[in-house]
Amino acid sequence: MDQPPNKEALQENSYLSKPILEANLATECWSQVLLAHGEEKSAIAQVHRQVSAYAIAPPIASTSTVHPPLPIDWNRLHQISDHNPEFELELLQMFAEDAEQHLNQLEAAIATQDFAALEQQAHYIKGSSANVGLRPMQVAAAILETQARSHQLDNPTPQLLMLQQTLKTLQTFIAVK
Repeated sequence: MDQPPNKEALQENSYLSKPILEANLATECWSQVLLAHGEEKSAIAQVHRQVSAYAIAPPIASTSTVHPPLPIDWNRLHQISDHNPEFELELLQMFAEDAEQHLNQLEAAIATQDFAALEQQAHYIKGSSANVGLRPMQVAAAILETQARSHQLDNPTPQLLMLQQTLKTLQTFIAVK
């Protein structure tokens, strides 16, 4: 059976021992990304809490295909698409195009400390990502929205990385479809 990885050893040695539970993999990967970007342990702990706050649904086989690993709630996507794979792909394509524009605007708002624009963009990304079941984006955007509303931007890097990486993963998924 999988044993939880030793987080201190992971952080100090940049080593991930196998086997690892699939549910823990995202958390550990994000820890490595943050370490590579020189983030403090508090930022890494925040990501551990964020990733633990939602469950990534395992890939679910549809009638003809198996979805590759994607941090998405497939049940939600199946529900809104009435189990129509073509429509699901179309929804994800539209979301990815739209989200890229809003993410660029969100990044600009962070850079200029424009809390009103940041709150608006984060709120939009939170809602649209929730609609298609992209929980990592929903969680990260919700944190940024809350911080913007309180005019206290507390290290947006982990959330921004989560948004960027999830969108990139989605774009890769769409490209191979």
